Amino acid sequence: MHYVNACYVRRPIYNADGRALPALYSTDPEYIATQAPLINTIDDFLLMVHQQRSPLIIMLCEPKEKELGKYIQYWPNDEKQTFTSPRWTVQVLKISEHTENSVCVRQLRIILSETQEPWDVTHYQFLAWEDKRQPEIEPFYSFLKMHMDFSEAHPVGEKFGPTIIHCSAGVGRTGTLMTARFVLEGLRTNAQKVDIIGTIMAIRKHRVMLVQTPAQLQFLFEFICYCINEENIHSLSQ
Repeated sequence: MHYVNACYVRRPIYNADGRALPALYSTDPEYIATQAPLINTIDDFLLMVHQQRSPLIIMLCEPKEKELGKYIQYWPNDEKQTFTSPRWTVQVLKISEHTENSVCVRQLRIILSETQEPWDVTHYQFLAWEDKRQPEIEPFYSFLKMHMDFSEAHPVGEKFGPTIIHCSAGVGRTGTLMTARFVLEGLRTNAQKVDIIGTIMAIRKHRVMLVQTPAQLQFLFEFICYCINEENIHSLSQ
């Protein structure tokens, strides 16, 4: 049985007034939002990464959540070593690993056991965000810019599929990061209007419960205020 708790999520459409509307299903998905891999889903998760040609996995779980059983590690601990999935369908080689501020950056190679076909994927693990809590704004902002720069260099199309993003359940922190990106991009285009609630409702058409807690919603408003000042966006609207 093959099953992954995952959904395509498409970028909302923003009208001339800056209001967010759900994207058409004919548009390419920007993300795959998914639950963190568990022992019975690791194989299918890794197969999904390979089949969808995802260039990037964003992991929002902290390392300590592994001990709480919220995810199963799906890469080897050491460089040049190989992790074999429980059903022996996929192997994962860690090519490199380094930490930049609050982000652990890994280069992984996923190899299908049957065909030996490889797929190289970048893995970002954000290390400073507890489940159902707010992250610190400055490291989150730096991480989001890092992600946006990567996505600009690896656009969804014939060569690359959507970015895969997961926290533990794949809704709270996952939805908060996606909303922050979409709203910031919209704000840079139309500084007159910020539609955080509309953006959340639009992406919830693709996966329910994205942005899960009042604290996460509050964080989004605080984050956008930070971005307006940090990027001097308010002056662009004058």
